[in-house]
Amino acid sequence: MEKKHIENFIFDRLITDIIRDRKSVRTYKEERLLEDVEMKLKVFISNLTTPLGTRISYDLIHTENLGKNGKIGTYGIIKGSNTYVVAIVPEKGKELLDLGYTFEEIILYATSLGLGTCWLGGTFNRGKLATLVGLKEGDFIPAISPIGYPTDKKRLIETAMRSLASSNKRKDWKELFFKGTFEEIYPYQDNDPFSIALEMVRVAPSASNKQPWRIIKNDRGWHFYLKEDSKYKALGFNIQLIDMGIAMCHFELSLKERDITGRWFEVGENYMEKNSDLQYMISWKEE
Repeated sequence: MEKKHIENFIFDRLITDIIRDRKSVRTYKEERLLEDVEMKLKVFISNLTTPLGTRISYDLIHTENLGKNGKIGTYGIIKGSNTYVVAIVPEKGKELLDLGYTFEEIILYATSLGLGTCWLGGTFNRGKLATLVGLKEGDFIPAISPIGYPTDKKRLIETAMRSLASSNKRKDWKELFFKGTFEEIYPYQDNDPFSIALEMVRVAPSASNKQPWRIIKNDRGWHFYLKEDSKYKALGFNIQLIDMGIAMCHFELSLKERDITGRWFEVGENYMEKNSDLQYMISWKEE
């Protein structure tokens, strides 16, 4: 079996295969993680670095430590899981790009270990969960994920939610990826590592499966734009920035697997490709 080194960690399969295998799991066996599996996760998390330098904390928590009932307010969406990954971030701006990137790394690593996960976005700042992780003033919890062993059979609510969100559907390539201007589509080529990386972005998870990323290539690099949905403003933070971080993660890890490295940076306003429907986020350049 071929092994690939990514960020000093060994994935037993190609990262592109792991990305395709990842599915949102909402029903779990009521079993604790094996001790060695939990230790692997903790070591992986402790070695994460954010691409933009944001200080992000991750905790693995067990629901029995939440006291009576030992449940997290997921409104019946999740069943059986007694372990969660909790993300804590100090700000609500572009720091969420870093959160999306590194949390998705955790999700993919867990997938490589045969574990199920499910992105849950919102605000989890109150109650026993906040107390358990020692949430500080100014920090907030915008996302969590159950992590555990999936059951073989899905519940009706799980099937219904996947259908409602059209979870298996993705936007066409021509809606997402561009070259030079937003009028010219970036051409997909089977032997092009950047086409593969973009395809891994296309299949990435996102809030309500909105797939808000738009990427344009020019001589300065690859530029990531957000097509924002205003309905998420009620959350008090822009959850779609997390989606953009997930896209960044899939893009860069897929390239690293092919020994292509680069750096993230912001271009000046004069160099941004203008589009009134899109908001510029970040750029990547091969080095």
